[in-house]
Amino acid sequence: MVYDSKRSRRKSLTIVTTTDPREKNIYNLILSLKKLKGKEDFDLEILIVDDLKLWGSPKEIPRFISGVEVKVIWNSESVGQLEAITSGMMVASTDIVLTIDPDMHQFVDRITDMMHNLDGHTRIVHAVRSHRPNIPLIRKIGSFLINKIARTVGGINIADIGSSMVLVDKKTMTDLKKAPSGINKKLYLYKKHQKNIKTINLVEMERTRFTSQYSLTMLIKLFYSTTVELIRIRLRDSYKEK
Repeated sequence: MVYDSKRSRRKSLTIVTTTDPREKNIYNLILSLKKLKGKEDFDLEILIVDDLKLWGSPKEIPRFISGVEVKVIWNSESVGQLEAITSGMMVASTDIVLTIDPDMHQFVDRITDMMHNLDGHTRIVHAVRSHRPNIPLIRKIGSFLINKIARTVGGINIADIGSSMVLVDKKTMTDLKKAPSGINKKLYLYKKHQKNIKTINLVEMERTRFTSQYSLTMLIKLFYSTTVELIRIRLRDSYKEK
């Protein structure tokens, strides 16, 4: 599928995001998306997966969501962010899907550029923050290690496997929903469509202070779960080759 805002007057886009302990980020994300929708001619669906159990019931959803096409997905138990994002992608109702963290609201204006990169060969557009001077050292080390493991263990060679801002087209979404059970479907897509991934760089605005929502324990759990998923994908490929 090729996105062309001039030839195709109506396109549908689903935004999949997760909750954030700093609710202002979600507010800013939705506000930025509303502004983008006002400039572009496409239908917009927003899915928020409450992976942090921020809201216990529909009555607790902040009022700023009212009047916007937003759906909230609750999980019966706590899940990791990667699993949460994947579950949101699985229920998206549109041809094109973008995953994004709430704190990446400053990059919403790049979505249209990302959509224009879907040219038939490029099926996944992967956005990476290339300059993040203020993130904690532990995050930098963790990111370096998990990307190293993704390449050596999972056989997935992309700039940053942990980047949350990813755009996928219709064919890729079809592959996602047909992906084998027992493995993380988003990582499976990275492996399956490595030759169809395009990476774009995002330059983050300077922050005077960066407060991570992840504790050391949470980062270790995320590192462990992602590593396990990468091993599963590699083992599956090894079994198929026999």
